[in-house]
Amino acid sequence: PYKGVDDAIRALALPGGGRWRLVVVGGDDPSAPGERARLQRMAAELHLRERVRFLSPVQGVSHWPDAFDALAVLTKGDGRVSGEGFGTSAFEAMLAGVPVIAVTGGAVVRRLEGRAGIGVPAGDAGAVADALAVYASLDARRQAGRAGQALVHDHPGGAACADLLVG
Repeated sequence: PYKGVDDAIRALALPGGGRWRLVVVGGDDPSAPGERARLQRMAAELHLRERVRFLSPVQGVSHWPDAFDALAVLTKGDGRVSGEGFGTSAFEAMLAGVPVIAVTGGAVVRRLEGRAGIGVPAGDAGAVADALAVYASLDARRQAGRAGQALVHDHPGGAACADLLVG
């Protein structure tokens, strides 16, 4: 529940989200049994069943961010989790030139620097819909995507990160 998928689903039912589809990748979280079923019911109740896809874990999905028009990292604090930490999926999206919509106040939105994506308040489906409205424009997506690539271009690779961690 803390991942904010419910906020993304509700955003699709609002004017700015009307042209978007949502793909949710991953299985049920053992610490939140029934969450996937709750989200599927929500999508059905909002008449979004055809626009929201729930996929089981996908091998190598991290290599496919450019198959999407935007990535949403909507993690919200729930007492156990205070927000998204590093945000690997957001970093991968930036490398691929995909704009990111992320909850304000965390590492992900700071990395976007207001250029590679849009920050939204946690739990605010209206703000998510507004961000989706911005990225309905191919030009806006391309501009944010280029900014993201530029921002992460000089980030050290895996071997260098391992050396920094161990060294």
